[in-house]
This record gives sequence, structure tokens and C-alpha cells, in this order.
Amino acid sequence: MGNFYFSQMIRHFLSAIFLWFAFSFPTFSQTRSLDYYLDLGVKQSPLLKDYNYQLQSKDIDSMEVHARLKPLVTANSVAIYAPTFNGQGYEEAITNGGTFSVLGGVNVPLLNKKLKQSQYGAISAEKQGIGVSAKISEHDLRKSISDQYIVAYQDARQVEFSQRVNELLSKEFELLKAQVDAGIYKRSDLLALTIEVHTNEIGTEQLKQQYRDDLFLLNYLCGVSDTSSIQLEKPDMQYHSASFVYNSPVFLKFAVDSITIESNRRLIDANYRPKLNAFADAGINAISLKDVQQKIGFSLGASFSVPIYDGHQRRMEYNKLNLAERTRKDYRDFYSEQIAIRLQQLDAQKNANQLLLQKIKDEKQEVETLLSMNREEMNSGIISVTDYIVTLRNYIDLQSQLNTSEIKSYQLINEYNYIAW
Repeated sequence: MGNFYFSQMIRHFLSAIFLWFAFSFPTFSQTRSLDYYLDLGVKQSPLLKDYNYQLQSKDIDSMEVHARLKPLVTANSVAIYAPTFNGQGYEEAITNGGTFSVLGGVNVPLLNKKLKQSQYGAISAEKQGIGVSAKISEHDLRKSISDQYIVAYQDARQVEFSQRVNELLSKEFELLKAQVDAGIYKRSDLLALTIEVHTNEIGTEQLKQQYRDDLFLLNYLCGVSDTSSIQLEKPDMQYHSASFVYNSPVFLKFAVDSITIESNRRLIDANYRPKLNAFADAGINAISLKDVQQKIGFSLGASFSVPIYDGHQRRMEYNKLNLAERTRKDYRDFYSEQIAIRLQQLDAQKNANQLLLQKIKDEKQEVETLLSMNREEMNSGIISVTDYIVTLRNYIDLQSQLNTSEIKSYQLINEYNYIAW
């Protein structure tokens, strides 16, 4: 009776193994690369679109400056009637009884070349600042997407390896069952292997769930909703040269800040330059409509102003710009030191990880050899199933360490390239 129940247990277990392999393996509908997600994320980013709109807005600002410094043509019409009755009413000497005018006027700003140049320069500096900020934001976005892609790729590698272990355990289970039937091993040995199979199955399902979660987060960063099963390609990542790191947009931002400060200085100077305007008008200007056709005429004039004293506001504005320049230099120098230190640290981490990776690979080869020997010895009844399971677990742990170390290499490349760009 015991043999009957044990045989039934084995049949149920084999059926479960078959169903698990039939339905639990993910069916990847398509393969996608890191470049796919990077391009998609940049294309979908509302922040990068916002920067593009800001650049277009600055072009409009330039056109407005050009328009404001052109002659201003206006048309004005005034009609006022101030009657008096029996000496009651406004003083006629003041109102002339009324005013009737229809005039066309033109105002032409002169001596505005410096003002125009300074305003154009300020807008140009603002455009450069927006362009640099857009590049930095895109770079940050690319790093975030790459980081998440690496995490999801690591999950996929772990799932793949865990499924291979499941296949291996399934084959070993069938061999061990035959040996139990032949009396070479005990039923408890088969039960121990059964528990190991179930444990690895649970771990596989957990890894799959983690992969789905991290893949969802990757899609979230790129601004897309995609629930299909995706197979991620191996990241194609290489170290960039750090020789031109100081030409990166981060350092270009400091240069643009310097240009902005200088353009603000020129704007201050332009506001203290003499201002000359010429104006003219022509039309009808009369105090009554009688003989209005004889009141058609024109006038010419000019206005000139020179700033003399404003309570030293100009000097105070200069002092504020000097403080801004000192702040800019302090940030630039401090960031330069940080870059140098961080690159040295990443170089050290890279070398240490390469050494660790090689050691893990060497040990993995030894454990693979031992695992193969243990498998033959177990199939021959020389060692216990427990000894084989211990070796198998060591192999699984080493593979996990190897996967983690390889992913660490990609993460170091991504971090290094983020700084040296």
C-alpha cells in the first residue's frame, strides 16, 4: 500500500513538472534593445519638449526686440466740446471751447545700436543656457533609463538561469526515481530532491515577478504603457574617453553663466547711455470745426535724455554681478574637483570588479566540474543526494554572484559615461 501511495505521489509530481514547463516559461513576443528605450524616452519626455518650446519663444523675443526698435507709427483722434451757457461752464481760456484733432504720428528711437546689441546678446545667452539645460536633462534621462534597463536585464538573466536549473533538476529527478525503484537510493532521497525542485520553482516565479516589475518601471520612465512580454538584448555599452570631460554640457553651463553675467553688465551700461528720439505728426488740430480745412499741418520734434544721478544704483548692480561671477567660479572649481575624484574612484571600482569577476569565473569552472562529477557519482550511488544538492546550491550561488558582478560592470560603465561625456 505504501508503494502505491508513493507511486501516486511521483506521478502527480511529474504531472506538475510537465504543466509547469508547459505554461510557466515566458513567451517573449519581441526583443528590444537599450537604444530602443533611450530613443523612446527622449522622444516622449515632456521636459525636453518644454525646452524646445522655450527656444522657440526666445526666437520670438528676438523678433520683438527688432520690432520695438523700429519707428512707431500711431494714429490718434480727439474730439472735446466744452459749452458755456450764460457764462456758466469751463473757463474758455483753458478749454478753448473744445479740441478737435486727427493726427498721424511717428516716433523714431535713435542712438540705439548698443541697446539693440545688448538685448540681442542677453537673448542669445538665454538661448545657450536653455540649450545646455536641455542637453543636461537629456543626459540625466538617458542615465536613468540605462540604469533601469540594466536592472531589468539582470532580472532576465536570473530568470533564464533559474529555468535552466529547473530543467537540470527535472532530469535528475527522473534518474533518481529510477534508482529509487531499483533500490539504490531511499525514498527520503527522492523527497529531498523533490523539495529542492519546489524551492527552485518558487524562486523562479519570484524572479519572474521581479522582472515584470522592473520592466514596468522601465516602460514608466519612457512614458509608455506596455504589458507584453519583452526579451531584453544584452546592453551594448563601452567606456567613453574622459579626456574631453571639461567640454561636457555641465561645464559649458558654467561658460554660459559667464556669458549671461557679461550680457547683463552690457544691459546695465546700455540703460545709462544717452537716449535720443525723433518724432513727428501730421493731420488736423483745431479748437473748432470752423474752417477746419485750414487747420491741417504737421510738427517735428526731438527728445534727448542723459542719466546723471540715480543713487549709485549702477554700481550696486555691478556688485551683484561680481558676486554672481564669484559664485559661478566657486561652483565650477568645486565640481572640477568632484569630477576628478569620482573618475578615480570609478577606475578603482572597475579594476576591483574585473578581478572579482575573473575569480568568480575560475571558481565557477571548478564547481561545474565538481557538479558534473557529483552527478555521475550520485547516479552511480556513490554519494548521497544531499551532497549533490549542496554542490548544486554552491553552483547556483556562484552563478548569481557572477551575474551580479557582470551587471556591476554595466553599472560602472553607465556611471563613468555619465560623468565623462
